[in-house]
Formats: sequence, C-alpha cells, structure tokens
Amino acid sequence: MRNLNMSQKFIAVFLLLFVTPTLIIVLISYKNYSASIEKTTTAYVSQISDEMMNKLNEYMTDMKKTTLTPYYIPDMQSELQIKKNSLNKIQSINDYIQLMNRDWNSRNLIYIFDSFGNVFYNMKIDDVRNDISKKYSEFKEIAYAANGNPVVLGTKKATDMKGRTRYFLTVVRSIKDTSNYKQVGIAVVDVDIDVLDGTVNKLDSITNGKTIIIDQSDYLIYDSSNQFVAQRYSDSEILNKAKDSKGSFKIERNGKEYLCVYSVFPDTGWKLFVTIPVETLFHDAVANSRLIALVTLATGALAIFFFIFLSYSITKPLRKLALLMKKVQEGDMEVQFHVKYNDEVGMVATSFNHMVRRLKELIEEVYITNLRKKQTELDALQGQINPHFIYNTLETIRMIAVIHRVDELSEFTIAFGKLLRYSINHVNEIVTIEDELKHLESYVYLQNKRFSNKFSLNINIQNSFMDMKTIKLIFQPIVENAILHGLEREKKPGYITIFSEQTDEMVFFKISDNGSGIDSERLKEVNQSIELDSLSLHTKCIGLRNVNERIKLYYGENFGLAIESKLGVGTVVTLKLPRIR
Repeated sequence: MRNLNMSQKFIAVFLLLFVTPTLIIVLISYKNYSASIEKTTTAYVSQISDEMMNKLNEYMTDMKKTTLTPYYIPDMQSELQIKKNSLNKIQSINDYIQLMNRDWNSRNLIYIFDSFGNVFYNMKIDDVRNDISKKYSEFKEIAYAANGNPVVLGTKKATDMKGRTRYFLTVVRSIKDTSNYKQVGIAVVDVDIDVLDGTVNKLDSITNGKTIIIDQSDYLIYDSSNQFVAQRYSDSEILNKAKDSKGSFKIERNGKEYLCVYSVFPDTGWKLFVTIPVETLFHDAVANSRLIALVTLATGALAIFFFIFLSYSITKPLRKLALLMKKVQEGDMEVQFHVKYNDEVGMVATSFNHMVRRLKELIEEVYITNLRKKQTELDALQGQINPHFIYNTLETIRMIAVIHRVDELSEFTIAFGKLLRYSINHVNEIVTIEDELKHLESYVYLQNKRFSNKFSLNINIQNSFMDMKTIKLIFQPIVENAILHGLEREKKPGYITIFSEQTDEMVFFKISDNGSGIDSERLKEVNQSIELDSLSLHTKCIGLRNVNERIKLYYGENFGLAIESKLGVGTVVTLKLPRIR
C-alpha cells in the first residue's frame, strides 16, 4: 500500500472489503460454464469437420470420375495416338476437355497428355498452372505405374498464367486404348484447394481457430492460414495424440492453451485438425462471469464512483504537472502550468513555472557562450595558419634570389602574390574545389622554381566536383607537408596525385605522394598530434592539425582527415568532407 498512489489506495480499500467475495462466486460460475462450452464446441466442430470431410470426398470422387471419362471416348483415344499435333487434333481434344468439365465439376482444371508428351487444356481459361508442360515425366511415371487406377498426389504449389500463386489438389490416371489396353496418354485433374475456404472460413470465424488437413505422409494438404500448405507438418505432439478416428485434446503453444479437435478420413487416412484458442472459446463464459459480477457489484457502483471522483480531483493537477515536467525533460521550454488555486499544488506549480523560465534563460546564455567560443577558436586558427604559410613562402623567395640572382624573381613574385591574396583573407571563407586546386597549382609552381621542377602534380578529380563548396586552404597545407617532410630530401622526382571518391552524402579527396613515408611509430604520433586542440601550444604538424580542426569545427566531428603511410613507399592523406553544392 505504501508504494501505491492516492487514487490506487482509495480504490484498493473498496475492492478489498466489497469485491473480493463477489469474485469467488464469479470464479465458481465460470468454471462450470467453461466445462459446458468446451463440450458443446467439441461436438459442433466435429459436426463441421464431418461436413468438410464429406465435401472433400465428393471433390475427390468427382475428380476420379473425370479422369475416367476418356475411357468412354474411343475417338479421343485415337487422337492421342496421332504423333502430329494438327489443328484438328488440338480442336478435337479441346472439345473433349470441355465436355468432361460439363459432365462433372466446372471448378476442375483438366489437362490431357498424349503419348508423345503434348499437353492439351481449355485455352479459354487462365487459371491453368504455367508449369504443366514440365510435369509430363513426373505424371507419366506415377500414372503408368498405377496401371489405369487414379492416384491422388496431394496439394502442390504452382503459379497460374496470371502469375498468381495457387495450391492444387491433383488426381492423375493413365488413359488406355480400350481396344488393346495400351496406355496412350494421361488425364490430370486439378482442383484449387480454396474450394474448402467457404466451409473453413465459416468455422474459423466462429472459433477464431485454424484448420489443417494432413495426408498419410504428414504433408499439409490444406492450411486455412496459407502458411504451410504443401510442407511437412512438424508438430509431433499433435500427430501422436491423434490416435482414434476422432477426438479432442488440449495443447500449449507459446504460453497459450489451445483445444484441438480432430477427425480421420476413412477412405484416404487423411487427418483433419481444428485448433481453437481456449481464451476465444471461453470468451462467452468470461462475458457471463463479468455480467454476474456487474449485477452483484451494482449496489457498490455509486460508492466506487465517489472514490474515483475524489481521487481524480486530487491527483489530476499532479499528473498534469508530471506531464509538463516530462516535456521539459524532452527539451520543450515553452510549457507553463496554469495556476488556479493557492493550495499546495498551486505553490508547487508556481515554483515549477519559475524554474522553467530560469532554465530557458540559462540555456540561451550557454548557447551564446559556445558560439563565441567557437568563433574565437576559428579566429585563432586563422591567425595560426597565415604566419606559418607566409614564413615558408618567404624562405622560398630568398632561396630563388640567391640561386638565380633575381632573374626570375618577378614571375615568382606574381605567383606568390596570388597565393598571398587567396590565403590572407578570412580562412573560413567558402570557396569551390576548383578555386582550391588553382591555388594549389600556384603553390606547386613556386616550389618547382625552388627545386628545379622536381615535383609533378597530377589532379584526377571528376568535373562534377569542381563546383563543390568547401572552406579555404584544405589542400595546400597537406601538399606543403608532403614536400617538406616526404619529397624534399629525396633524390628521385616527386609525384603528388589528388583523386576523389564518393558516397551518397560524402566525398573523399585523397592526396598521395611517393616520398620517404613514415614508420608505424611515427605515424601513430602524427595521427595523435593532428587530433590535439588547435589552440594548444603543441608545435608539431601545425598545417595538418589546422586543416583537421577547421573541418571538424565547420562540418562536425564525423569529418576531417586521416593519414596512411609506409616507410620508403609514400603517404596518403584522406580528406572526408560533406558533399555540398
């Protein structure tokens, strides 16, 4: 009782003192009534099962008689022995097939095979199975072995001419020439197993159960749920309990109890099972028990209504307040509790409103602070990259002036001016990939002036990416790092290749070089270094760390760069960017 809320405590007292004796009476009545229902249902299902068995036996008898018809038509027997498939032969056999359908059941689908494997059927209907011509060998072996007797094949899955999945019960019989008893063809009769649906649906709708028919080999001939037709039935408990010609028993499946009523076909040995959920079976018993309880408890209706009304009026404001608190927990800061009275609940609600307003103000303050912090970081990154880049470029100008005695300084200075104008502006200005590559080409040109055209830049990026948007200076620091640490000391020519890959939402730009590469220990150190906070005093890998940090700040933690390298082979730096146009 201590852990119940107030409404539950009020109701619990009433139930304990008044309702408990009533429940005892209801349970006794329910038990007696349930036994009566089970007995009546078993008798009813057995009666319907007998009707289904008789109906299916009628269809089977009809199908067997249909396959016997060719024995009474000598002309048909003669036609089946003609090898050539003439128009006259096709028309004659088609007329015989229509006659067979008129004589018996129009629901039957009739196929006739001649002794050469040609199949004939009513061309005016589209319910025929589309694999019938492939069944000749199978049907021939079965029918000829039976030597003129009908053979029931059981239910098989097939597709008709309209592509619909169908389940057919099939009877085959060989056709003999009555003059010499020579086997001259095969008669095949299909009936769609859904002929039983009307009777079964009526039964299943009443019992809310499931009906199946199993042949002597434990394969399902019919399944009202259409889930396991033509499959082997694996429930050994049900099969083992069905020992007599008819009967019933209870089983449990997945925590639910079922009543299983069964009957055995006397001619074929097939078994019909109807499984009914016990909870559905006793639904009426439960309803009657409830009715008894309601009548018994009628005198207490006003009392319990009073208890509920009293508890509801007390707890309603508290439930509403709890709901508003849940909304605040989910991030909705616009909620307010409408205070009507100055009682204890009103005091709590007033404090809640004040708390929500103050919480909203604090969140806004934190948000603005974070924005300012991010801008400060970006500004610091800009101030970090420009001096580093300008220093290296000025060193290149100095080396050219010493080596070439100022002859190429004008052309070199023009290229350097382009680089400087591009990079000196806001470092996070949005540019296109094409702008970045032009800037990179100018940089490599300057380096080649210094190193006597030692470096080759190969750009293999799809044209569709050239107008893609990105932040400034993401390629040049990586190539600069490749030259300074991987290619400058090498005697062989340096090759730098840039190529692209893509997914639906991301683009990967890979910058590879054939430089000296990095050993595994050093590579691990470099990867750790570029993940450091860019505002720290760490002086290693400034360019790479700067690019990585700017990408993460601008696009999010899912983006950035990664480095792969092999000592003596080269290095590949991968830029992972969102695809933005």
